Amino acid sequence: MRGKDGNFLGFLLLARSRSTSFSGGKTNSTTTEKPSSTPDAALAAARKLVLGGNDSEEKWRELDEKFNEYPDLRTFKGIGEAGADPGLFTRAVIAAVESVVGPVDEAKQVSVRDSSGGKYVSVTVGPVTVNSGDEVVQIYAAMRETAGNMLKFYL
Repeated sequence: MRGKDGNFLGFLLLARSRSTSFSGGKTNSTTTEKPSSTPDAALAAARKLVLGGNDSEEKWRELDEKFNEYPDLRTFKGIGEAGADPGLFTRAVIAAVESVVGPVDEAKQVSVRDSSGGKYVSVTVGPVTVNSGDEVVQIYAAMRETAGNMLKFYL
């Protein structure tokens, strides 16, 4: 996840079977899987990994190459300011994903949720097929570019 300034706040390697909540600026994560002594133990441990700091993308790419197979289905979420035109942020997030993977079916692949106070909006696009880790990184970069200052976080 990146903040609006583009710095990594954390980057989830795998979001499958994972529940993450944010409280008081801290990340609380849980997973339903328990590592075992099998070869899957490394994958289970990687699912618990949340990266942060200056070398996050490099570490993410290393783990992505080791554990993920492409093509893969991914879901992308942008959280931003609703502003005077909440549809503007929604269109920016959709455009960012489409700029890399092509057209999405908005009726089936896009969900929008307003915050309880109406100040923020969450836009989820997916699942969409990505063909490489580079495409994942490109989508997040496009979200920063198209949504600009409206974007507060992305997952």
